[in-house]
Amino acid sequence: MTVERECGRRKKGKAYFTVATGPGGVPIEWFLIDPPVPVSLEEMNIRPRGVFLIEREGVHHVYDVIGEGDYPNVADFIEEAREHGISRMAKSISLDFSKITSDSRLIIIHRRALITNWQELVDAMPPEERWLARCPRMLDHKHSFFGRGPDEPCLGLVWHDLRKGVDVEPLAESESRMRVTRQLRCGVEYHGFRDLGLQTEHQYAIFGSFPLGQIEVIIDPDDETHLEMFEQASAAGISVRLVEE
Repeated sequence: MTVERECGRRKKGKAYFTVATGPGGVPIEWFLIDPPVPVSLEEMNIRPRGVFLIEREGVHHVYDVIGEGDYPNVADFIEEAREHGISRMAKSISLDFSKITSDSRLIIIHRRALITNWQELVDAMPPEERWLARCPRMLDHKHSFFGRGPDEPCLGLVWHDLRKGVDVEPLAESESRMRVTRQLRCGVEYHGFRDLGLQTEHQYAIFGSFPLGQIEVIIDPDDETHLEMFEQASAAGISVRLVEE
């Protein structure tokens, strides 16, 4: 059964970078970056959405800027990938696949990955919610469950800064903090929080670094565009497969 992701279903004739996280692969937490690493898209010369090849220390990596239109929350992407793995379109047919090697990684960026006024968010949490503020990497941040580590932003805070979704009820200790349920297109449902009275501020940041599993090219039975894409993608130094979807 084809998975409908927040960015839609996979398109015939297109190539996708895939990573097998979730029930059939490695837990996604192994590859999350915490705290998130702030980046400047302008300095990197990349756009606010799309896939780009960037060379670092002799290796070209695939940088993917996740669009907020499809994934308004960082947690949306993580929870989807946790259950169904990662599949990201190589949007440009002119992408130089030959620069991709077995050492290349898929680097994931989102505008809301780093909450710059995170301390205000933590201070607004009632005791009930702070008890649930656990780090996905199980690091001991000062504001997390154990509360003894460094005073730094935790990626886990993105579950406490959700946009959209269904407001279930206010927390007992706060009129503005709401429990939120998010229902994703792929069938995944998860829970988090939102503060109606706090304006959180953000910066583009890297929140995941994944080994590239393989490239999948979706067969189009109506024409042969997938053959051209398969030929181009086969220049990469990783596995490339034709698949039906």
